[in-house]
Amino acid sequence: MLPGWLLALILLALVGAVTACRVFFTSRSMKDESELVMRKGLLADAEIISYNADSDCFWVTYRFTPRGETNSIICKKAIARVRKSMRFAPGTLVPVRYLPKYPSISLLVPYAKHQIPSS
Repeated sequence: MLPGWLLALILLALVGAVTACRVFFTSRSMKDESELVMRKGLLADAEIISYNADSDCFWVTYRFTPRGETNSIICKKAIARVRKSMRFAPGTLVPVRYLPKYPSISLLVPYAKHQIPSS
């Protein structure tokens, strides 16, 4: 029989390994999603609605109308902290790329390297 402290140490190592794997594969799939949207996504103009600061990132809310649709959609995406000069005033039009079948999967082109994709 193993001592309790050794069992706790083994369990902690196992939980750490599982967590590390989840983070690695999630971040990789998020990167793949971003690359897919930038490579194959359709281009549209998005209107910036607002920014909200969080402790880790900015949340930008924007709206755009997918090609062939009459109704616009509103998206709220996390953006890694960027310089204040990179933020656009509400009402500004910026390019957005989106997947035609799933337009909520979109990236604001100016923030392509900073946007935290949907999980």
